[in-house]
Amino acid sequence: MIFKVLFSIIIFVLSAVLELLITNERTFASRPINIAINLLTYNSAGFGFAPYGPYWKFMKKIVTSELLGDQTLAQLKDIRFDEASQLIHFHLNKAKTRTVVNLSQEVTKEDEQAKEIRSLVRDSTEILAQFNSSYFIGFLRNIDLQGIRKRAKNIHLRYDALIETIMKKREEDEESKICLTRENIKGFMFDLLTTGTDTSGIVVEWAMSELINYPTILEKTIEEIDLVVEENRLVKE
Repeated sequence: MIFKVLFSIIIFVLSAVLELLITNERTFASRPINIAINLLTYNSAGFGFAPYGPYWKFMKKIVTSELLGDQTLAQLKDIRFDEASQLIHFHLNKAKTRTVVNLSQEVTKEDEQAKEIRSLVRDSTEILAQFNSSYFIGFLRNIDLQGIRKRAKNIHLRYDALIETIMKKREEDEESKICLTRENIKGFMFDLLTTGTDTSGIVVEWAMSELINYPTILEKTIEEIDLVVEENRLVKE
């Protein structure tokens, strides 16, 4: 087959959206897979691109109950508070001396390992979103015209080497009904890193930018914080 036909459905009617996402959600739960996704996610061994089924349900349970559960969030509460406090005190001191600061750099301070992770995340996000002609044109399937396969392999090797140095978990969870291999764990960590690296920093950056651009809203925000939290305390969760 020379051309591979991929159908797309654009829905803007509420009843149809409900039919698609609620009534028939399992039919549309799985995502299409291409060469870049296969290489970067260890053949969908993670969570984000895994097909809907027992494994996907198992990984979802781990995310919701263990990684993002109330107990885990409570355990990390002090760390989040310390990070927020350091950021606030830093900008307060800079404001007193009227020193210009780069907010983007301050909310994403990182060591060498973190820099490599951020670089991998950005490279991965870019290549996953890039149009790949070989995926749509059948006779180009084995030809890497745009170099996407080569770049994906390079990112995969960099990521794999990084994770191997910090991963000390067992290859299998003996108490679980589903065995987790090293590829499962690496693929899962890839999902978490790519979806959670920039989110908090970007939210803070955009929030501060919007407040600076709208002084009246900034004044109201300051008044509300002073009224509810008072001037000498920091906002806590």
